[in-house]
Amino acid sequence: MRERIVKSWQQGQAKAAIARVFMVSLSSVKRYIQQFLTEGHVRPTVQRRMQGKLTKRWRKRLARQVEEHPDYTLAQHGDLWNARYAVQVSESGLSRALRLLGLTRKKKTLGAAERDEAARAIFRDVIRQLKAEAVVVVDESGSRLGMVPLYARSVRGTRVYDRVIRNYGHNVTLLASMTATGMQAAMTVEGAADEAVFEAFIEKALLPTLRPGQIVIMDNLSSHKSERVEHCIKQAGCQLFFLPVLSQKPFVMNFSRKIWLYDLVYKFCYRLILILKLIFATEPDLLQIPEQSPYFL
Repeated sequence: MRERIVKSWQQGQAKAAIARVFMVSLSSVKRYIQQFLTEGHVRPTVQRRMQGKLTKRWRKRLARQVEEHPDYTLAQHGDLWNARYAVQVSESGLSRALRLLGLTRKKKTLGAAERDEAARAIFRDVIRQLKAEAVVVVDESGSRLGMVPLYARSVRGTRVYDRVIRNYGHNVTLLASMTATGMQAAMTVEGAADEAVFEAFIEKALLPTLRPGQIVIMDNLSSHKSERVEHCIKQAGCQLFFLPVLSQKPFVMNFSRKIWLYDLVYKFCYRLILILKLIFATEPDLLQIPEQSPYFL
């Protein structure tokens, strides 16, 4: 179109008439003609992206700053940068530089500060020397009565209704032992498992299933470390080990793989106690883990 405008002007047409014919402003017609007279063409100017203040050398320094303070906000990074260097930048400039560096903001993956990696390494070395068939892991896992999906689908403009118990009541806690062949002794209680409940589980449920020479591994909780628990385990001719602080538990990991169990809990959320007791009492085979389980390798 620019070339046609210039050609019309060369043919003697008035600038105002050319603007009306091509439906552009008169100033645009004048600008195209002036560009043709000075540059010999009417090609549009290529808009080059500005380099910005942070060149490649400065962006390397910014990357080191982000490595030192990965959880700083843009404002905090800007304040720190402007205090350190003479090249002053805005938050938007920092944002563009971080985008060029491929550094994006994301959710943290948090680990427990109390975890002792040295103790865990020592424990792993000890576990490798044990016979898998002699290991008995004891732990507990709780489920809440109010477990119900909060989202559902329906026709646009309509609500989704469901029923849930208003008074959440107590949790249901399952205490159980697990070996390389699967779940063994199990007991459910309404509410949390304190020291008295755990001692009752050891005496009434676990001890009848233990064999002399087995190694009982428990979580590192104060309720597991009572003198009564240690006495009962030793009296059965077994050894007692405690997991390092905040270690993965085979018992909980086994249940995390039982997706069908959580589906069942969601489906019968307000009859959870009855459902759990029915499963643990009548269908223990449903909780068996496959042979060569990685938890005991």
